[in-house]
Amino acid sequence: MDTTASSTEWILTELLRHPQVMKKLQKELQEVVGLERMVEESDLENLKYLNMVVKEGLRLHPVVPLFYHESMEDCVVDGFHIQKGSRVMVNCYAAQRDPNVWPEPEKFLPEICWKLYRFSWTGLSTCTIWLWEKKLSWNAAGSYRHPPCGGTVGALL
Repeated sequence: MDTTASSTEWILTELLRHPQVMKKLQKELQEVVGLERMVEESDLENLKYLNMVVKEGLRLHPVVPLFYHESMEDCVVDGFHIQKGSRVMVNCYAAQRDPNVWPEPEKFLPEICWKLYRFSWTGLSTCTIWLWEKKLSWNAAGSYRHPPCGGTVGALL
């Protein structure tokens, strides 16, 4: 499975389903980049709305909806004791659509002024979601210690 291509397709699908978002993104691209050239990496820091659109697309359509982590030490998660060395399956899809965390979790809403949500599971991982910052450090590329090849590309689309 090509995760970068799959992510791009989902984001484009959301743009087609939400023409008002597409128009706003087109306007930003015209203002920041213009019509005479292609987007370059140096443009990305100035394309704030594109950044929000990509991150919202990745929230709704995670590249890796389920993944495993191994507990590095004994810990307690939601009242359950997890022994060191245990393999734990994380449901990224459910976490990114949790109505207790996300307002209107099933909707594609890149304009929402997201706050910083931090899920910290001692000994398992720390999943930080920065949705108005340059950094994307949630489950866009699978939450590995060493991101897979498409991780950077997928996060910068």
